[in-house]
Amino acid sequence: MIQNFGSCIAKKDVSIASVDRFVKRHQEDLITSWSTGLDRNRHKADSEAKCKLYFKLLHERIEKYGVEPQHIYNMDEKGFLLGITGRSKRVFNRPLYMSRQVRQALQDGSREWISTIACICADGSYVDPSLVYRSDAEALQSSWVEKISNSHRAFVNSSTSGWSNNQIGLAWLKQVFDRCTKPESGRFQRLLIVDGHGSHLTMDFINYCDSNRILLAIFPPHATHTLPPLDVCVFKSLSAAYSNKLTEHLNNSQGLSTVAKRDFFSLLWNSWITTATPQLIK
Repeated sequence: MIQNFGSCIAKKDVSIASVDRFVKRHQEDLITSWSTGLDRNRHKADSEAKCKLYFKLLHERIEKYGVEPQHIYNMDEKGFLLGITGRSKRVFNRPLYMSRQVRQALQDGSREWISTIACICADGSYVDPSLVYRSDAEALQSSWVEKISNSHRAFVNSSTSGWSNNQIGLAWLKQVFDRCTKPESGRFQRLLIVDGHGSHLTMDFINYCDSNRILLAIFPPHATHTLPPLDVCVFKSLSAAYSNKLTEHLNNSQGLSTVAKRDFFSLLWNSWITTATPQLIK
């Protein structure tokens, strides 16, 4: 995190060695130490206390700024292997199953990595999901997005990892979140709750939030698998729906056509609209 903030302040990348020198120059205020393992029960109790404190602080901010449910958002990111289906329960012909002739669903096998940036609202609505393609050159190809119709407000970008980075995170905040939620919120404060990923904790990201009436809240460490609404309520169902849509797509083509990057958005969108219902989000 220090390296991240240092890079933002210096307007250039700083090395780990620079962080070490920074800590040494401020030994009166900072110290480095190796962390040790924590007993499971102590960790559980500690996490429960942190979660209670977190929700107390969150409630205080919501009360202080009068944030309404329609202005409270959770943003998170989920990755997909383009042609890989997840585990699912299916009905098989018993003789064929027992003879081991048929035991697995058809899948393409493509391990192209694509992630989606999702954002849901406490009132049950959502911001259209965005895509981050993996590209060694960090360049988008027109063929990847040719099947996305003009009716969709799709934000599309690329990175070498297929995940968002500092630049993509800030671009999403400005071009997607702020643009899509500001007309609804007017002069009111919006609350955006995110995990502790570095792309959400840059100085540019935080400063933009401060300048545009966006309150930023970070989930406590070690609680990102139990607290975030997207992780807990939406992404598991989304993965299952994506697997079903992918299997349906492959079965319709009898496995003769491969799944390409240009197919991803339609598979994701058809999975998203059946999953991200107001009932599930709330």
